Formats: sequence, structure tokens, C-alpha cells
Amino acid sequence: MKDVYYSHKNFKEPSRQQQPYRKFESEVALLNDFFEKSGASAYCLGSINQDCWYLYTYNHPGFLKNAQDGLMERLGGHHHQPDGAGKNEMSLCKRNMEKFEECFPKKAKTTTNLGALQESVEPEQTLEILMTYLDPQVMQIFTKDHSVNAENATKNSGIDRIIPGMVINDSLFEPCGYSMNGIMENENFSYVSFETNISKDSYKTFIDSVVEVFNPGKFVLTFFANQESQGYVGHAEMKDIENVKNQWVREDSEFCRLKKNDLTYAFYNKSNI
Repeated sequence: MKDVYYSHKNFKEPSRQQQPYRKFESEVALLNDFFEKSGASAYCLGSINQDCWYLYTYNHPGFLKNAQDGLMERLGGHHHQPDGAGKNEMSLCKRNMEKFEECFPKKAKTTTNLGALQESVEPEQTLEILMTYLDPQVMQIFTKDHSVNAENATKNSGIDRIIPGMVINDSLFEPCGYSMNGIMENENFSYVSFETNISKDSYKTFIDSVVEVFNPGKFVLTFFANQESQGYVGHAEMKDIENVKNQWVREDSEFCRLKKNDLTYAFYNKSNI
């Protein structure tokens, strides 16, 4: 097992979850029973007393060492490593976006340990948008009362227009609910998760399209990309997205440097601007 990424948004009612899912610390303890602690890291991004997002990562220490050795050979031994670099976890999370430039790497060849390591792996990128408190009229589309089948719900909602030409494997449930990657609706709570690994040189219009389809009350955005990815520029772009469609205001954001990729987190709430 080379890599493991386990994540989820904080639960609305954690006390109603089964163990070990009532506390993220318990989930981490369970995961650590399966993986070497030396390669594992756990994070909470966002405000712990409001909306936040939990992440557990595992990178096999042997793979990281092999990648680092390959990097050193590629650079002919001229890459300088500070004392202790690579031995301890190096992750930078910046809540203050004015200090973003202090940890945001340039696309040009970098001399930082983790940044250079990212350039020795395959291109990777993942965008996830976790939406809650969705427009009730939109959610009605995903019921058998308003859509005869999944294909009908896909077209009526506009999901088919987010990525034109994509092949969709969709399902519509009884009495409500739709699945491509998770839409759940009931009287008290509605939730949509959208995830893609598509590589783009700009994600702003793409994000606008997804949020416009579902019209959520609020949403969490996460974006992974390493420096080999075409989509890496998305980190800088998302730093500047203070609002989406002049309706959703960014209330929180963080940037983290992980072992094999970088991560941007942001939380948006619907508000009158």
C-alpha cells in the first residue's frame, strides 16, 4: 500500500454515529492500527466549532525514501537538504492568507525538500465540493415524484452540462436520493458531494457551474494537486476566489503542504454581498 487518503466533512450529529465515527481521533486511532505511524498524518482544516474537514493521509515510508533517492540522483547530488529534512513531518497550514506567499511554491524548480519531492512523482489532482443545505426546489428533482428515472434527473438538474460529453452512470432511489457521487435529501438535511480528478488550467468556471446546479446554502471546497500537475495553478487561483457567483462568501481558507501534494481548503457560506 503506497498511499491512503481518508477524509470527510464533520458530521451534523456525531453522537448518532456508530463508533469509532463519533470522534475523528477515534478514527485516526483505528487507522493507525493498519498503517505505520511513521508514514501517517492527521489534519483538521477549518473551524472546529463550525464547518470543518478531516483528513488522514498515509504515505509508505519506503516509497517516499525511494522517490527522494531518485530525486537526489536526478539532481546530481546538488540538491541541498537541511539537517533533519525528510525525517520529520513537514506540513505548513496557513489560515492567514496574507502569508500565503510564504509557503506557496513557484512552478519553477524549487529547492525545498517536499516541493522537490512532488516533482519526482506522477501528476495528480483532485477537486471535491461538499455542499449542504441545498435549494429544496433543486432537491425535488432527485425524487421519484418529479423524475421518472436517473437519466431524467440528470438532465433536469443540469448535471449533464457540468462536463459536456461525460459518460454518466447514475441511479435514482426510492423515495428520494440520487447517486453519481452522493446526493442525499430528506426533510431536515440535504447533502451533495462532487469529486473529479480532471486536470484544468483554471477551475473557477467549473466550480461556478457545479455550485449553480445545486444552489447550496454552504459548501466546503478541497483541492489536491502536486507540482507536476497541469492543474497545480488552481492553488493560486483559489486563493483569489473570495466569493462564488457573488452569492457565496468565503469565510475560511487554508493551504497545506503535504508529503506528495499540496492542499487548498476553503469554506463558503451563502450571503447577500
